[in-house]
Amino acid sequence: MRRLPLLVAALTAASVAAIAQPRQQPTTVVGSRVIGESTETLKARIETVDLKTRQVLLRREDGSLLTYEAGPDIRNLPQVKAGDVVEADIRETLRLTLTRGEAPREGVAAGAATAPEGSRPGAAGIEAIRAVGRVEQVDVVPRTVAIRTADGNVRQYRVPNDVNIARIQPGDNVSLTLVRRAVIAVRPSPAS
Repeated sequence: MRRLPLLVAALTAASVAAIAQPRQQPTTVVGSRVIGESTETLKARIETVDLKTRQVLLRREDGSLLTYEAGPDIRNLPQVKAGDVVEADIRETLRLTLTRGEAPREGVAAGAATAPEGSRPGAAGIEAIRAVGRVEQVDVVPRTVAIRTADGNVRQYRVPNDVNIARIQPGDNVSLTLVRRAVIAVRPSPAS
């Protein structure tokens, strides 16, 4: 299981690269910043495991029950026992990037991996989603920009005070990339 965080890092690089396409004209990054991050750890205790149907009954921390059907890619299901604890670490990062030149492409990329056969069950996955738009208008005094999204709609957005609005120009490209990463591990029952 210690290799899964390294795998997530490798998948992150591969997924983000997968939605980037070859450029025909130079692209200059005007600015890029993380505008949101969240990390969450979810835990559930395994109540029952039915190897024949591959159904696992989980009790969440709030006491509610959830039935999960383990697909064929979950190779180590026979090692899972009642009382074991499932932990899912989920991290989301939202990045805003402003560029000049060829517009970035919208896209989705994903990857996943499971623990090697014979080890404790676990998995890692990643998904990267990019939405794009174009700056149509910049209003310095009210600190707003009008952005045309890929669906053709134009929306007004307020520019935070810590951003140099003078660097933003009509025609600049805006991309918003959400990257979600999850690492799931099954730990033996604390009583074991």
